[in-house]
Amino acid sequence: MKERFLLPFVAVLFLILGTGLVSAQNTNGQSNGNSAQTSSQVSTNNQGESTQNTTETQNRTQTNNPDIGTMTQEEIQLRTQESIVESEQTYSAKDSESQARSRKVAEAAKNMITLSYQIENQSLGSQIRNIAQQTNTYQDQANQAIDKADERSGFAKFFVGPNYNQLTEVKQAMTQNQLMIRQLNQIRAQITNAGQSTDLENQIQVLENENTALGNKLDQLESGFSLFGWLARWIKGYTN
Repeated sequence: MKERFLLPFVAVLFLILGTGLVSAQNTNGQSNGNSAQTSSQVSTNNQGESTQNTTETQNRTQTNNPDIGTMTQEEIQLRTQESIVESEQTYSAKDSESQARSRKVAEAAKNMITLSYQIENQSLGSQIRNIAQQTNTYQDQANQAIDKADERSGFAKFFVGPNYNQLTEVKQAMTQNQLMIRQLNQIRAQITNAGQSTDLENQIQVLENENTALGNKLDQLESGFSLFGWLARWIKGYTN
C-alpha cells in the first residue's frame, strides 16, 4: 500500500531532477558558445589590428624612403651612379674660367646626389637630386652663352657693344642659380641629421661662390666702350 503512494512521488522527483539537468546543460552550452564566439572575435580583432599596424609601418617607411626603402647598399650605389651620369653637364666650355667653374659646380652636384640617397626623408632627397641636375643644366646654358658672346669681334663690340642676347642668357642662369640656392637652404633646414646638414651647407657654399664668379664674368663681358652700345642695349631691353 505504501509502495503505491511512493511510486508517483518518486516519478515526480525524477522528472524535476531531469528537467534541472537539461537546463544546466543548455546553459553551459550557451556559455561555451558565447565564450568561443568572444574568443574568435578577440582573435579576429587582434589580427586586424596587427595587420593594420604592420601596414601603417610599411606605409610610413615607403613614404620616407620611396626609392631606397627596400634596396641593398649595392643597389643604392648603382642608383647613385646612374643619377650622377644622368645629371652630368653636356656642354664643353671653351673659356678657361668657365671650364674651372664647371668642374666645381659638377663636383658639388655629384656630392649632392650622393648625399640625397643617404637622407632618411627621400622626399627631400628627390628635391636635392632635381636641383643638382638643374644646376648642371644652367651651368651649360651659361657657358654656351659666354662662348657665343666671346665670338663677337672687337670691331662689332666697338660699334654696337657686346652680344646682349647672350648676356641675357647668362643673367637668367644666375637668377636660376640663386633660386636653387634658396631652395637648398630651405631643404637643409628640414634635415635632422647634423652631419648631412653640414655636408649640404658645404655644397651650397660652392654654388654660391661659383655663381659669384659667373657674375664677375658677366661684368667683364658688359665692360668696354662702344659707340652705339647704348642704343643696342635700349633696343634689347637689357639692364645691368
